Amino acid sequence: MASSTKLDELKERLQDDLSLQTYMHDTYNIFTILKAEHELVLPSFTTDDAWAICSALREILCSMPAVSAVVDVSLANSNHVLAHATTHGTWPESDIWVSRKRNTVCRWGHSTWYMAQAQMGSGVPMDQISPHKLEESFALGETASDYTVQGGGFPIRVRDVEGAVAVVVVHGLSGSGSLDHELIIQVLRAYLQDLASSR
Repeated sequence: MASSTKLDELKERLQDDLSLQTYMHDTYNIFTILKAEHELVLPSFTTDDAWAICSALREILCSMPAVSAVVDVSLANSNHVLAHATTHGTWPESDIWVSRKRNTVCRWGHSTWYMAQAQMGSGVPMDQISPHKLEESFALGETASDYTVQGGGFPIRVRDVEGAVAVVVVHGLSGSGSLDHELIIQVLRAYLQDLASSR
């Protein structure tokens, strides 16, 4: 796929500012989170789309100073990885977090950031969310460690297809995952604009 105008603009803006906080819009509002999940729907999804999204995320992450992050795009109905990339300084532990975020999206069909806010109520800071809240709410028992409410896992939906077809995960920007979540939102929004303008 040729260089994407909106993705290029997003990359430039983030390289100039290097702060996703500037672009965060009502990120703690559960209705805003849910709205983004329903609006960011692709017309189709192939390995080319997975690679384009993963590459754009990695390029932005690499432009940020002192960021050690992982990007992963995989199918929702299996563990089949379509694209995976890292920046410098990641550890094997990062892949465990990727798996936990992916599992959460696949089980509940929502972004991990939505699940975080739904568990404690819209607007609650992440440091006040009990890691045991998800376990208590869904009686997860011994499997609780397979899931997380840390932001950065997001469902990829396709028009006229029921449920998520894939999951995109970013891990490493912030402890709460709010910035991981926001970066995914910004890249998917720009990618969709590029797809619409290329038609």
